[in-house]
Amino acid sequence: MRLLRDGVDTSKSLCPMLVRWSQCKGCTVSEYQWIGFGAIEEPLSDDALEFMETQSSRADIDRWSFHNEYTYGDFRGDTLEMLRRGYDFHVHFANFGVRYIAMRFRDGFAYSDQLQEMLPAYAASWYPDQVGTGGILEISPDADAGSREEEWWETDSLLSDLMPIREMIQNGDLRPLFLLNLVFNDQDETELAIPPGLNQLSQALECLAEFYEIDSFLIAASAKSSASMPSSQDDEQVIAAWLAQASQK
Repeated sequence: MRLLRDGVDTSKSLCPMLVRWSQCKGCTVSEYQWIGFGAIEEPLSDDALEFMETQSSRADIDRWSFHNEYTYGDFRGDTLEMLRRGYDFHVHFANFGVRYIAMRFRDGFAYSDQLQEMLPAYAASWYPDQVGTGGILEISPDADAGSREEEWWETDSLLSDLMPIREMIQNGDLRPLFLLNLVFNDQDETELAIPPGLNQLSQALECLAEFYEIDSFLIAASAKSSASMPSSQDDEQVIAAWLAQASQK
């Protein structure tokens, strides 16, 4: 997929799913919104599918995905409940600044109870299940209308290109959280330790960086001090060291 900016082909963009859609600097109401949900671990049950169909009368819905777009409209479904009932990953994009991601972890992940030490509460939340270790990670940095590029993300690949972020976090890969920390924190604040593998960004990480408009020079500068990815047996030690540094903020 080619990236078009004002009619110019910029195919070398890190994220292949980004295309120019409109110019709406200063808009207070969104011209365009896109909502997507995806199931990863298993398809929705009959009961779950029936519930999803009550959340929107216009969306394209099946056992693996749910998506809809709005022009001067809004999605009124219950995002968190839809994730609890079957979908595993959610993206909400609006061209007035919204860049919202939420993901369901049915068994939790290694450092979910320490998110507040890594990401500010105003921009990221962990909603634990009432029973068990699972929960939902919600990522929603504030942005005023006109403060972000007015882009439209190609809906055919928006969800699928970002969904691997969930597996990375679940497996203890710290790079998504580090990139998000660059979004949320001022450079004057104490930064997290640089995780290994930052100089080896996957397409999903590159798209995450584009989605939140993280300065590529800032990532490159951090990557110079990033070690190679550890072997699987070293993962717990890497996470423990990173969290220890986070607790000192």
